[in-house]
Amino acid sequence: MEKLAGFRKELREAQEGSHPEIEERLIVVKMEKEMAIRSAECFKEYQIQCANSLYETEMISSNEVYEQEKAALKDRMLAEIEERKKKLKEERENFDINNESSLESQKSVTTRKNTRASGRQTEEKKEKKGKKTDKLILSPLKDEEVREDLTQLRKAMKK
Repeated sequence: MEKLAGFRKELREAQEGSHPEIEERLIVVKMEKEMAIRSAECFKEYQIQCANSLYETEMISSNEVYEQEKAALKDRMLAEIEERKKKLKEERENFDINNESSLESQKSVTTRKNTRASGRQTEEKKEKKGKKTDKLILSPLKDEEVREDLTQLRKAMKK
């Protein structure tokens, strides 16, 4: 009976939560639980730090790539602008040269006419004086005059 009374006493203590063996096991389980929670929190912090570090590294890398691409684009744009400026300058110079050559050719046409007319006058004067020459008076033409004559002939042929 004593054993039965001891079992009942242990049963009551177990139900009330004051049994010494259960209290010891409960303390051990609580300590294990707290250690597991601390370990999980430490691991969580470690993972957050790793993620933040990876994020920072990728941000720095992407910013470097962005700056490199930005500089390359700027260089390409500046090079293209310079190329366009050169083309415009060349076109302007060619336009000026063409205008100058057309103006010079117009002047030279009148000059040639004057030269021919004056050449005729001199021939007529020589003939009047009684001196006959079978020589032709040739005035050397400039390269620009020849080019202008060719362009005028080509234009006339196209029409």
